Amino acid sequence: MRFQGSDATIHYVQHGTGPDVVFVSGGGGLATDWHPYQIPFFEREFRCTTFDNRGIGATVCDVPQPWPLETFARDTAELIEAVCDPPVALVGLSLGGAIVQQVAIDFPHLLRCVVTMGTGARS
Repeated sequence: MRFQGSDATIHYVQHGTGPDVVFVSGGGGLATDWHPYQIPFFEREFRCTTFDNRGIGATVCDVPQPWPLETFARDTAELIEAVCDPPVALVGLSLGGAIVQQVAIDFPHLLRCVVTMGTGARS
């Protein structure tokens, strides 16, 4: 499926029904990278959304690089508002962990909780 955001046409996939969990991949990671292990477990009780970040996979962004972290966070927030029922649980790995932290700063009203894995924070 595709969603037209303000800067990017975002490719996303949804599985399951229930409260929303959104998975944000790291640099170079695709929406489908979550599907072998996480989605079969979580889709039993949750609607799981995965997507390709701008510059990766089937997502298209015509805005030239560099893309600050805030633009990735805005893409994620726009997707949540369009295809989920906020507040959502937001899970991010590596670059995705940094993105979900930025979503939490900029769009806290969209979130029930945030899980960051394998990431850092700026001081």
